[in-house]
Amino acid sequence: MTIKICTIGCGGHSSDVHGPAQKKYAQLYPDARLAACCDLNAAHAEEYRQRFGFARCYGDADEMLAKEQPDAVFIIVPTAATLQVACPILRRGIPVMLEKPPGLTSAELEALVVAASEGGAPHQVGFNRRKMPLMRQAMEILKRAMPPEAVFQIDYEMIRCDRRDEDFSTTAVHAIDAARFLARRPFKSALLRYRAFKELGPTVTGVEAEVKCESGTRIVLNIQPVAGLNHERIALYAHKKTLAIEFPVMRADGPGFSLDYWENGKLLSSAPAEAAVDLFGFYSETEAFLEALRKGAAPDPLLSDCRQQVRLMEAIRNRETHVIWSDSPCHESPALTGSARR
Repeated sequence: MTIKICTIGCGGHSSDVHGPAQKKYAQLYPDARLAACCDLNAAHAEEYRQRFGFARCYGDADEMLAKEQPDAVFIIVPTAATLQVACPILRRGIPVMLEKPPGLTSAELEALVVAASEGGAPHQVGFNRRKMPLMRQAMEILKRAMPPEAVFQIDYEMIRCDRRDEDFSTTAVHAIDAARFLARRPFKSALLRYRAFKELGPTVTGVEAEVKCESGTRIVLNIQPVAGLNHERIALYAHKKTLAIEFPVMRADGPGFSLDYWENGKLLSSAPAEAAVDLFGFYSETEAFLEALRKGAAPDPLLSDCRQQVRLMEAIRNRETHVIWSDSPCHESPALTGSARR
């Protein structure tokens, strides 16, 4: 089965991770065709084409889609543009891979869900941590030894070095999604606290979130955007069991990939993972999406799987202090308790 691939968005992030992943996929799967790439900046599009081996480049996405008739489209654009770019393509039934987060708000996400439903389009959201080798190893241990109801706490630290983004929530959503992925059960409620650093910028804020899951698991998210390194640490606790995961976010900050599983005071499994390929999971998510299309399987995660993650991201942006979800894993309660900006 020949699969024609197009990419919309040839900026820095796309060039750093998605272009190399697509190039590698085309090298490993000879029937894959890197048909075309598109960017509003013509120079970026041409550079991307030459660097990663796309056949053609465009400055207009509609023109590219009409001429190329792709089997899969990667949309790697700024979050504020995702809704406008992705909805028409999803409605046409074209398979789409979207970068995280899928929209800035819950309303934008719902519009994307509706568009995908109308077009029947297979799609996948690019939460790369789910595809990291360490995460895959962690999930194997969890399935074998730590069922969801047995995990009483998950600690997730997201540490960044002097990130003064106007809206850091669109990065924090990585931690939210990874924690929910590891919990394997929906959120019930969240209590949020903030520490503003006005001297560093009007929106620079540390965040602590205590999230309760339907399984009884308590998740503690510690998000510190202006510390001294780029690193993430995760620990899952059950009776007599601890699973610990660490990884740097930028390769320049490594080494530092590790996974340790302790049971009854003994280290049973340790995986430094430094020799593993695709440490950050970007190639794996690309391959998983395209292979799902080949097999007629549902990619993962879907837009509809991301409602709680986007809602909590939105709450962080708005400095809300409480979020309560209904019993349904996909729909939040319309009432928010104690919501406030500060």
